[in-house]
Amino acid sequence: MTWGARNPNSFISTFVRRRCRPRRRLKPKDVRYQFGGAVGGPIVKDKAFFFFSYDQQKRDFPGVAVFSTANYLTHRQCCTSATAPGTTALFAASRSTRALTDTQINSAVSFINSLTGETPRRGDQKLFLPKVDWRITQNNTFTATYNRLRWASPAGVQTGATVTRDRAGFGDDFVESDSLNLRLSSAISSHFLNEFRFLWADELDTQFAQPPLPGEPTTANGFSPQVALTNGLTFGKATSLDRLALPDERRFQFADTMTYYLRKSHHQIRRGHQSGQGHRRQPVYRWRIVRL
Repeated sequence: MTWGARNPNSFISTFVRRRCRPRRRLKPKDVRYQFGGAVGGPIVKDKAFFFFSYDQQKRDFPGVAVFSTANYLTHRQCCTSATAPGTTALFAASRSTRALTDTQINSAVSFINSLTGETPRRGDQKLFLPKVDWRITQNNTFTATYNRLRWASPAGVQTGATVTRDRAGFGDDFVESDSLNLRLSSAISSHFLNEFRFLWADELDTQFAQPPLPGEPTTANGFSPQVALTNGLTFGKATSLDRLALPDERRFQFADTMTYYLRKSHHQIRRGHQSGQGHRRQPVYRWRIVRL
């Protein structure tokens, strides 16, 4: 199934005979597929049972790198060269004050234009859950449930239909989450029950910069420093990336609950104990700022 939305700030410009044609609105692409299933049944009759569910989502929603102001887009991106009609006054200061040649101006305009446009972007998720129930005895039942999630979104840090960063500046987003739940339910007597539970959980969220575009200046780490063009866009590796742990969490938890039923008064008394330990690795960043 396909969904689409019209964004008044999204435009595509085309060129005709070295002149800029009026911009037309862009209808962003957003295609999603979601599928899965579940199955369950006995492993051993009246003794052990299983359940398994699977869910997957695949989303294709390319983003568009644009300039922050329409005026910048009109004056810069619609110029094919320094000698195109109507550009004499636009580049007059570049020629006189900065002593730039038309070749240098054309190279800069071509580079700025190459930063904009559509960039592939995805959001893919896989989730599955197996569960086993084991009736150890008539009064004791053991249950184990495992939950696993994986999320991968190349260029998915920035999720807007239009983004004022270069085509390689969106950032990649990843999530890994796992949890295991164990439970032992015991009927000690007809009016005395006990339930023991154990939880283990682990989650790691990360974000990484994308490789630089051709022509972008790079530093020793192989990425371009973040550069902002006034009223244009920002290109290079974002100062918020890479995020190696956003965060990195692990948790262990034990809990025991006892329930006693008062048959004559139809009341119940419940008492429990819970203890756990968690570890949270604070956000870790790896980035570099180069001042030009």
